[in-house]
Amino acid sequence: FKGKFNVVDIEPKRLKAVIDTISDRSLPVIVDIKGEPGDGYAVSATNITPSFVTVKGPGELLSKMTGVMTESLSVEGVKKNLDTFCSVVVPEKIETHTRNVRVKLEISHAPKIVAMEKIAVEHFGTPQGNCEATFSPATVDITMEVPVDDIEAFDPKEVKAFVDISNLAPSEYTLPVKVLPVKAGRVKDIEPKEIKVSIVKPVRPAKP
Repeated sequence: FKGKFNVVDIEPKRLKAVIDTISDRSLPVIVDIKGEPGDGYAVSATNITPSFVTVKGPGELLSKMTGVMTESLSVEGVKKNLDTFCSVVVPEKIETHTRNVRVKLEISHAPKIVAMEKIAVEHFGTPQGNCEATFSPATVDITMEVPVDDIEAFDPKEVKAFVDISNLAPSEYTLPVKVLPVKAGRVKDIEPKEIKVSIVKPVRPAKP
């Protein structure tokens, strides 16, 4: 077109060019589990082979990725272990040579939930100078998860809540509530998780 047209104007006169490098990263594989197992069952363990895959693409895009998802795997109504292959799903502009991963899901009896209310908070250790301790609140609610096979061995009386007041000086504290280990079950929740503790000097009787 030389000699036939004249350039009058160009809008925009400048373009912003973004140059990104192509790099690769090793990222964990995340199984996209959908649905709920059969009544009384739960997914207790997940095994993925390979558990990490190498992906390649624009560096800026890779820096925002925390893992690589699989296609959806339904466990709706399932009451036994699953052993299957799932496709790997990567975003646009991202490449990987790993197309499928092997997924093993362990489906087992869901633990029993045991809720216990108003468990008295005890103390571990002693404060300085034979001081006295008061707790607010003085009780907590504890929720335990107990495996179905261990439910008969679980004894709620063994569940003890306490705070550690070892060598504390007179003052006001907010301390975490802890639970002593028991033969069966584990702590799922404690409410409240912290309580206020007042350490005060003992009151001496007045001289006659």
